[in-house]
Amino acid sequence: MNFPIVSIIIVNFNVKEFLIQCIDSIHQSDFFGNIEIIVIDNHSFDGSQKILKKRFPNIKLIENQENIGFGSAVNQGTELASGEYLFVLNPDTIIQEDTISVLVNYLMNHPDVGMVGPKIINSDGKLQPACKRSFPTLKVA
Repeated sequence: MNFPIVSIIIVNFNVKEFLIQCIDSIHQSDFFGNIEIIVIDNHSFDGSQKILKKRFPNIKLIENQENIGFGSAVNQGTELASGEYLFVLNPDTIIQEDTISVLVNYLMNHPDVGMVGPKIINSDGKLQPACKRSFPTLKVA
């Protein structure tokens, strides 16, 4: 079976320790395909860029000279991405070992689906309240 390339886009701004934990959790994934990690740093001043280059030399790093905002940074990562699937991941996220496999498997088995989102759980195991929304409508937004 051919596994697709997954591009994971992470926007960082001064959350170095969270970012390290996030990338470590990606590296512990049980996904058999290739994972491309792209970090867009929005002009952090906490040493994020230096530690990324030292600890994770294989990631793609964009170093912005100003904070261009989340959406624009994601667009930068998307332009650089080579994967068949794009994951936008917040730097304060720790994924489970099977997260990428489960999401990619679902998308591969449901070609009519264009986007999926995982259930977001807090560290205490409870569902995160921000993700308890219904189908997205203007009223819900």
